Amino acid sequence: MMILSRVHLDQMLTHAASSAAEVCGVLVGRRRPSLVVGSVIAGANLHPTPDRHFLLDAATLLRADAEARVVGHTIVGFYHSHPRSAAVPSPVDRHESWPDHLMIIIGTTQGGARYACGWLVGQDGVVHPAPIQVETR
Repeated sequence: MMILSRVHLDQMLTHAASSAAEVCGVLVGRRRPSLVVGSVIAGANLHPTPDRHFLLDAATLLRADAEARVVGHTIVGFYHSHPRSAAVPSPVDRHESWPDHLMIIIGTTQGGARYACGWLVGQDGVVHPAPIQVETR
């Protein structure tokens, strides 16, 4: 299970709502004693077909790593959106994900509402659901 603040969830949902293309970003936090997302850093999607895929810009990844180290945190995962589909990892998502890192996918319902689902990729490459506990404080 991951712990995520309402502010960070809203940040990702707002980012996803800002574009008809896929959006992406980095999740920074700590893994122990619980997996807690401490900050969300929005990135740019540099993929040549951003309406169906994403490629996080390297500058955001480097900035996220530097910011994490300053406060004793680490990159715990990534998020991206599926603007026209469910928040389920695609074959490409599964192939390109980092083992032992979170993947939050922002999905879109037929009515346009956005929602988030968490996934954790094991060392074996198998993707497992990762429940999200949203804290309002």
